Amino acid sequence: MDIHLKRCKYCDKVYHYQASGNGCFRETNDENYCPRCKEIINKALLNNVPKDDILTHIPIKCDKFTDDLLQRMDKIKKEYEEDKRKYFSSTIALGSELDYDNIEKYYIDSKIYYICYNDDNKENKDYFIEKEFCKYDKTVKDIYYDYNRYSKKDSLIYCCNICRRMKKAFSKPFKVSEPCGKLFYNDIIPEWEIINKNN
Repeated sequence: MDIHLKRCKYCDKVYHYQASGNGCFRETNDENYCPRCKEIINKALLNNVPKDDILTHIPIKCDKFTDDLLQRMDKIKKEYEEDKRKYFSSTIALGSELDYDNIEKYYIDSKIYYICYNDDNKENKDYFIEKEFCKYDKTVKDIYYDYNRYSKKDSLIYCCNICRRMKKAFSKPFKVSEPCGKLFYNDIIPEWEIINKNN
């Protein structure tokens, strides 16, 4: 959990902003406004902005990317592999919208692309691009451009579907003597996970 002291940009009140951890997605948890002001802002937006004019963004399946784009991705991937020899690298967990073991997420020219595949068939790849989406009428709009992203540099993030990985993590039971109970080998993190100690 990562908590910071902030000063509200409207009322100047000092408050705690939670940058990560359980509860960080609360509607009143905001980097710029205290919970009281953020709640007022949320209510004003809800009452004044039409629902059919509110957009989010989601990955939409598409045809295989062009050769030029794939070459750019290959270059980004090689640079990433070279950099991770010097620095720590990790896999980011995504929600259930992309049901794959492995997800390569590319940021290129403010667009977001995905190459997805599973462990049992890495040659069979699916391709996605982030697009604007209206939840109210379930319509897909134009390509989503992430202009608010801090870094404008083309980059790659390795991701996985957390639900698929969790199922795999607990799919290999091993009986052991008490008091350990049931032991599982974790496919995601190369270490032994002990659960259900009283089993």
